[in-house]
Amino acid sequence: MLVKEHNSIELLKWLGLFSMLCDHINKYLFNYSIPFLYEIGRLAMPLFGLVLAYNLARFEFTNATYLRLMKRLLAFAVIATPFFIYLGGVKYNWWPLNILFTLFTSVLVVYLLDGKRYIHSIIVFIFLGALVEFWWPAIALVVSAFLYFRKGDTSYLILIVLSTIGLCYINGNFYALLALPIFYYFQYLNIVVTRTKWLFYCIYPLQFIAFILIRIEMSKHGYIFLI
Repeated sequence: MLVKEHNSIELLKWLGLFSMLCDHINKYLFNYSIPFLYEIGRLAMPLFGLVLAYNLARFEFTNATYLRLMKRLLAFAVIATPFFIYLGGVKYNWWPLNILFTLFTSVLVVYLLDGKRYIHSIIVFIFLGALVEFWWPAIALVVSAFLYFRKGDTSYLILIVLSTIGLCYINGNFYALLALPIFYYFQYLNIVVTRTKWLFYCIYPLQFIAFILIRIEMSKHGYIFLI
């Protein structure tokens, strides 16, 4: 396995959160005008995906645990949706669905695979993957990482890399690939951060509300938003 016990897993979540906020500040407040923040933001999805896959693999998830996690992801995804859409940057006023829907879909695919419902998992992957942010490569990254952490088969490493390259294609640069060595080497930092169960869920919709309020004030001073 890539990691047996990753003591810095919570720290990686904070790094992913920092990366996401950098990207969203640049996107929603400054029209992508601040250098390097877009590139930093490309780390968020693969880091969140790898952390999610690691946690799914290291704990013994029952059907009830899977369903509880999916309900939580789906609930906060729905709560964030109107604010996500209001800020712009989506097509047809709704597409793609925000990243919490991506993580929800990833967990659903893993849940179906874990229950040996392979046809159902493929159907979910194909159809829901077309609707969510970062599409099929993001879901494939979570699923392939889960299988690697669970089974320890190094062949899944190839799928992890290919999935991340797919993210690079979507992003238009190769910064997403940096998430792989970061995830690996952070285990040697041995920095234990207290787990915060609800914080990351709550921050996601709250950040959009904050951006909306900040944009109102910025627009009063003549700032024009292009998104």
